[in-house]
Amino acid sequence: MNFGFFSNTFLWLLLIILPKITFSQSIDFTIQDVKFESQDDTLVGSILKPKKTFAAVVIVHGSDPVKREMEFAKLLAKEGITVFTYDKRGVGESGGVYVGPSVGTNNIDSTNLNLLSHDASTAINTLRINLEDKKIPIG
Repeated sequence: MNFGFFSNTFLWLLLIILPKITFSQSIDFTIQDVKFESQDDTLVGSILKPKKTFAAVVIVHGSDPVKREMEFAKLLAKEGITVFTYDKRGVGESGGVYVGPSVGTNNIDSTNLNLLSHDASTAINTLRINLEDKKIPIG
């Protein structure tokens, strides 16, 4: 068996992976937990603020019972984007009732869609209030 090949391959893998591990563990942003009221329920999320922000975004989840998208939010924050991600109503730490149970059921009801769009709109306003620079665009 050629152990030299395996040790060289292992070293190359370390050289490729190690910078990514170090970078992902660096502190390029702060995380602030936030509660906000939407349609008589308290929703909970996190705002990730980079040291220098050039844009901001609210992550609005799909139709499944989705918690905060923290990993995706961290990737964006490392690129200079302030991110607000929140637990969908009735999921994680957020109050209210999750209407489901899966895609294609009553979660596409117009009443529920209006409720979820109100949650997203309120999340945008919550992020706007928490931005230091009010001129930063929000997506």
